Amino acid sequence: MDKKKLLEKIEREEQLSLVEQAHVEELLANDPIHGRIRETLQALPQDAPSLEWRSRLNERLRREKRQPAKRFAWSRLGWALSAAACTIVIATVLVLQRIPGAEEPQPVISASQLMEWHEEATGAAALPEDGARMSTFAIADEGARTVNEVEDLLYGTSLESL
Repeated sequence: MDKKKLLEKIEREEQLSLVEQAHVEELLANDPIHGRIRETLQALPQDAPSLEWRSRLNERLRREKRQPAKRFAWSRLGWALSAAACTIVIATVLVLQRIPGAEEPQPVISASQLMEWHEEATGAAALPEDGARMSTFAIADEGARTVNEVEDLLYGTSLESL
């Protein structure tokens, strides 16, 4: 096996075959630096931590455990502001109801005023389209109306039948 090809394959993170993996392991085992590192690690004491030491570590970690910082609750602030706004509006309405003269006087509309408005509205609805024959205008004398494309579009038929 060529070392360059293996190195390129490892750099491209391609999967190695079993033969290639065995060859890489053999190269690492024969490497003098790798051997020194293995010897150094084997020379380290292999003391397993005792249960007493683990217990002390857990207690210390519990004591030093930091409480997670509370995030600001925007939703609670929103509810509080909404409640405060509603309270202010209700209080304002109640106070204004109790103040004498705070209500606006309602205008009195006479029957003659209503009749005048009715006549104006009726006259506006019955005016001819061009306004040229105002002196001789009468609804019965109107004759056939011209076809209005908008009315045909809106109502489906022209308003001639009216």
